[in-house]
Amino acid sequence: MSRGDGGTNQGDDGTKVRVLPAGPHALLVELADGQHAEAFHAELLRRRERGALPGVREIVPGARTVLLDGIPDGIPDGIEGPRGGGAWVPEHGGARVPTARDRLARELLSWQLPPLQSEMHDAVEIPVVYDGPDLDEVAALWGVGADEVPALHSRTAF
Repeated sequence: MSRGDGGTNQGDDGTKVRVLPAGPHALLVELADGQHAEAFHAELLRRRERGALPGVREIVPGARTVLLDGIPDGIPDGIEGPRGGGAWVPEHGGARVPTARDRLARELLSWQLPPLQSEMHDAVEIPVVYDGPDLDEVAALWGVGADEVPALHSRTAF
């Protein structure tokens, strides 16, 4: 992982995962959509519970992202160098030394997540009356008559 660039991987289902540095001690994982982000977040929580993500203090889900914060300093054991350097460690012996954040980024890209399963929920029906003062305006925006708005609106699952 180079400064400012993220790693990218494509899953078996064709979805892309990008891992980007986010400050000196964090990674931002970008996923295809909210469903994939939710599945990735759940997997992170499972693995942290098993002790597989030592040092990661916070796992913060977003709409299409998951932030992992509090990744340890990043300087591998036995390497002399300034602390607080995050993923950008000085050269050591002529080669760049991978940090904890670098290794975690590569590991995240290699994960094979279980296939997404759509959850079925019982429908909740909310009685609605379509007689508001903006009904004609909504109909005009949708390009339909006011009498068609209830049917169009009620066929959409939210």
